[in-house]
Amino acid sequence: MRRLLFVELAAVAFMAITAALGYQRIFVGGSFLWPVAGAAIAAVGIVALTSLRRFGLTASLLLSVVGLVIWTSYAVLGDTMPNGIPTLTTLEELARGVTGGWADLLTITLPARAEPRLLVVAVSSTWLAAAVGAEAATRSRSIVLPVIPSIVAYGVTLLIGSSEPRASWVLTAAFAALVLLCLLLHTNRRLGDDVAAAERPSSNEPSVDVSVDRRILAGLPVIAVAVLCAAAAASALPMADEEDDFDPRTLREIEVDERVAVSPLSSLKADLTLDPPETLFRLETAGLSDALQIPRIRLVVLDAYDGATWTSTAEYTSVGEVLPEPAFERNVEYQQVRQRYTIEDLDGFFLPTAGQPVTVEAGESLDVQYDYDSGSLLTDDTELEGVSYEVVSEIGDFDRDDLRFAGKVSDGDLEPYVETPDGVPAEITQLARTVTEPGLSPYEQLVLLEGYVRDRHGYNETIEPGHSLGALAEFLDERRLGYAEQFASSFALMARELGFSTRLVFGYLALEIGEEGSADASPLEEITTRQAHVWPEVYLDGFGWVDFEPTPQRVQADPPEEPPVTTVPPGVGDGDGGEGPTPGGPEVDVPVEDRAAPLDGRILVFLGLVLLLALLVAALILAKWLRRRSWARRAVTPSQHILAHWAIVRDRLLEVGLAAAPSMTPKEVAGSAADGLAEDASAALAAMVPLVDVAVCAPTEPREERAEEMAALAAQFEAGLWVDRSIWQRVRATLNPRPLIGAASTATQRPPESPSVSAFGSGIPRPS
Repeated sequence: MRRLLFVELAAVAFMAITAALGYQRIFVGGSFLWPVAGAAIAAVGIVALTSLRRFGLTASLLLSVVGLVIWTSYAVLGDTMPNGIPTLTTLEELARGVTGGWADLLTITLPARAEPRLLVVAVSSTWLAAAVGAEAATRSRSIVLPVIPSIVAYGVTLLIGSSEPRASWVLTAAFAALVLLCLLLHTNRRLGDDVAAAERPSSNEPSVDVSVDRRILAGLPVIAVAVLCAAAAASALPMADEEDDFDPRTLREIEVDERVAVSPLSSLKADLTLDPPETLFRLETAGLSDALQIPRIRLVVLDAYDGATWTSTAEYTSVGEVLPEPAFERNVEYQQVRQRYTIEDLDGFFLPTAGQPVTVEAGESLDVQYDYDSGSLLTDDTELEGVSYEVVSEIGDFDRDDLRFAGKVSDGDLEPYVETPDGVPAEITQLARTVTEPGLSPYEQLVLLEGYVRDRHGYNETIEPGHSLGALAEFLDERRLGYAEQFASSFALMARELGFSTRLVFGYLALEIGEEGSADASPLEEITTRQAHVWPEVYLDGFGWVDFEPTPQRVQADPPEEPPVTTVPPGVGDGDGGEGPTPGGPEVDVPVEDRAAPLDGRILVFLGLVLLLALLVAALILAKWLRRRSWARRAVTPSQHILAHWAIVRDRLLEVGLAAAPSMTPKEVAGSAADGLAEDASAALAAMVPLVDVAVCAPTEPREERAEEMAALAAQFEAGLWVDRSIWQRVRATLNPRPLIGAASTATQRPPESPSVSAFGSGIPRPS
């Protein structure tokens, strides 16, 4: 029964690997597969070795733990071993993954990159399922215990990945088939052990377990039918909506990291006046239409103003590839635009992005964190030169006409964006009210304010930096000269005085504006310090954060002597919506770049049928091989060896479609098959006939030389059988089930002193 034990252990390993495939809903790509597959194989291999050496359970478990540490260190934590030897850092990372990786999986958004701290969880859980299942298979008499660990491991992957699309039924069907196969093998192996133990005291012959093999082979079609019926029922029965699936993430508070950073506005002037400009990063898009949808690139959002400096209160958390959706409701269509960024000389830990990012593909080398409210990305990595990543962002597909009836939002969550510091000069508050008084709607008021700040002040990069209350009061009333820092800060502060929720965004211009405005804009692929910019965003009901542009073109100019009268243009404002098309720019139809859709149901059905067919073919080939191997293994005496070879030859004849019925004598078999065989095979078959007759009818046991002669003739027959037969004929013979269907019956055990029946007592078919 030892061979059945190793078959069962192999099934346990494959079952654990299939359970680990559930991590495909959790991790991006397939890089996780080889470490978890290797973990299952190594864990079962250790159990098989300890079983052969008859080690105790304690020793086996200790070896398994050591094996887990070694495998995880080299397969997952190789970066912590510069000399190829595990270090203290390796052990610390391993302990961190085992103890804290589960919490990280319940916090990070899915799908996640296969980072070491998360991959340790997948490898250790797979190892545990495989090792415990294998130990149960070798030591326990319980029928279901060997499959429970893998079932639990698969259930854990389904639970963790419940926020993702459901797993393919093909994977579930394959896992169910392996579970049933393990149950079948374990049950019949234990039954065979019981039978062998009962027979051993009263017989000197080897124990008979051919019936066990046949029960297992008979159970394979039952498993296939059961899995097919379950798959058909799953596709036909109504299923609950995925939105109703239980998600354990709702029970865990997301860990956030609040970052306090120096306001990038302090470096804006230095960036603008740097000569020559330095290249910060490169931007690639799919085409011109996509590039024109990205007028600006966000780096960091500044939402708190204390009267002296704008700062960020963003809270970041680790994320996977798919980012959480924004908290606000959006009543407009959004287009998806893919961008690829390559960092060159960008300082700090913020990562450029455009619009509202929905996915980020950074690979395993870049740890990305995300702020839910601002849509900003950052990383703790310090060496970013040469790093590339891709972002898919949603860009609002609306124009200024859509905003005319948008209202303010008095939501309590937005109150921090309305707060103004103490000591705002009354002149600024009164100016904001006077300028926006003609506006009949919130959006018209914002357009009036935008136009006032932009048209009444001149652009000049030589003035002193600063956006304190005093600096803004001087900018608005006396000096009336500034650059983006003063223009954007003045607009945001005045809008807050009117009750609007505002914030500033520091980033970069992605379009080069011509003299005639944005109609002549051309996208930039190389972003330098010269493109540094800051602009305000205002929260409008149904649209989310909409950006405005109170800063004029970057042309050095004095403020106008007579301040222009600001009016609301009919139908459209002078600024542009940050998530909409650039004002005055070309109207471009950008196709929506959908996320990868799940496989069509017909494709899944086809793949399932292909998998089922492959399993049936493998089962057929294995069944015939086991059947012939059992005849050869049970042969002890020369007559048994002769008849075992004859049974295998007759099986081969049935495979190629030649007459070899159980009712035919050996001579009749040789005669009827002669015309369908090559000369060498036909001659070998004819020479076997007298040897078979001697083995069956002789009153004494044949000599060993007769058995050796039969083996040589069988080899000659095997070599000549395939002469002049095409590849197709060989494949058809391999897949021919006729030898199993026409299996000869076996005789019961006979006394060993009867030579004429000794061969049949071992389970070898009678030759008739």
